[in-house]
Amino acid sequence: MPVAARDSISVGTFLDGTEFMAERHFFGRHIDGFTPVPNRPQLCVRIGKNKPAVQQELGLYDVSEHRMRWTVDVDYSKDYYIATSLGVLLYSDMRTYFLNEEGDICWQKKRFRPYFADVRDSVVLGYDSKMSDLLHGVSMNNGKYQWAIGVAQKGGWREVLSFEDGHLLISADKIFKLNPRTGSHSAFDVDNRHYNNRGALLAGLGTAIGLAAAVTVGTGFFYGYSPSEDSDLYQLNSDICLDDNCFYYADRSSLFCLDYNLHIIWEKELPKKASYSFLEIREDTLFFENTGYGKRADGYYYYDTKPYRMRFDRRDGRELSKREKLKGGVQYGYCYLKEPDKPYFTPRRLSVEAMNKQRKNGVGVYRTYCSLSLSHSLIYCDKDFYIIDLAGNVLLHFTQPIIQAELVDDVFVGLTDENVIFQFDIKSLNL
Repeated sequence: MPVAARDSISVGTFLDGTEFMAERHFFGRHIDGFTPVPNRPQLCVRIGKNKPAVQQELGLYDVSEHRMRWTVDVDYSKDYYIATSLGVLLYSDMRTYFLNEEGDICWQKKRFRPYFADVRDSVVLGYDSKMSDLLHGVSMNNGKYQWAIGVAQKGGWREVLSFEDGHLLISADKIFKLNPRTGSHSAFDVDNRHYNNRGALLAGLGTAIGLAAAVTVGTGFFYGYSPSEDSDLYQLNSDICLDDNCFYYADRSSLFCLDYNLHIIWEKELPKKASYSFLEIREDTLFFENTGYGKRADGYYYYDTKPYRMRFDRRDGRELSKREKLKGGVQYGYCYLKEPDKPYFTPRRLSVEAMNKQRKNGVGVYRTYCSLSLSHSLIYCDKDFYIIDLAGNVLLHFTQPIIQAELVDDVFVGLTDENVIFQFDIKSLNL
């Protein structure tokens, strides 16, 4: 797919009104989005609208060479991919294909569905079918099976963490510690399902907090599996919160501090049943917030429990605050508020309801998109993007409506709503 146009374009203005120019690429086709290739100056680009009878392609774009290396036909209603530094794993027509950076198919495997790729040991993890709970390790070098262990995918995988020693920590129906090279593993039992629950639909919440069916896990983009014809609720647990020598995790009934061999350091029974929840450490305090919802087979999120939050001493699990009830369905988050015609932002932590009230009052409500340096962040509201410092002062306002932005080897790559990809060296901003 050749580049139809390549020149310069004004993408923003500095505080003094000076225009900021970037290199522009126009492909003449709809660009649905892109995924950075880890540790490579490359992007996997989704080309064509995700609609029936519309030609769709997956392309590998080289940021340093300013060109598309290859494209291949896909159908994003059924197909998905995982981008790795060794190559691209594409699941299409009940097969997994492994393509190198020249677009050559190195190997293919029938029925195998990839979930996670570990490039250090050249192993891809996945299942042979939607209904299988037998996790396979497949060599990324030749496509051969290496090992198989029982790791249930009934409720999907909420999280995968990778450690320097090569082990993976997987939050699935249990907590698994896995050596992806050998398949050796240990497991910790958790309570993160609610059987036969037919709670009220929490409409639109999945989209609002970025938990739709299409999720990013580890090195790639894939459509997570949920069982069909099932009314149970899943993923009724917290994220994994890491510390130097241990990690914290909460299921429906307890809050745990575990060492990295999955041994309990301390356990604290929660005062009320919990659901999908979040943990955060600030100094010696562990913050716990239960959202009160869970995921069902249809991919939507439903009310399950009464939402609440608490504080604990992270060293021994001692309660530092009583259970504080939260309004059902209320989501809190950090944001930046911008008054009209003022060149700075005010950082705040607000509920979604409070954010909406601020918008109605004419105040811009922006969220952090990514960190660009120790002192500057990229923030956004819809398609409007700014680069600000820690104090909320504006460095650059992007005047082009941006759909997506990524930082690839110190190169800022943006996608506008007119299917233009632009790029510039972030070092030119002297952040």
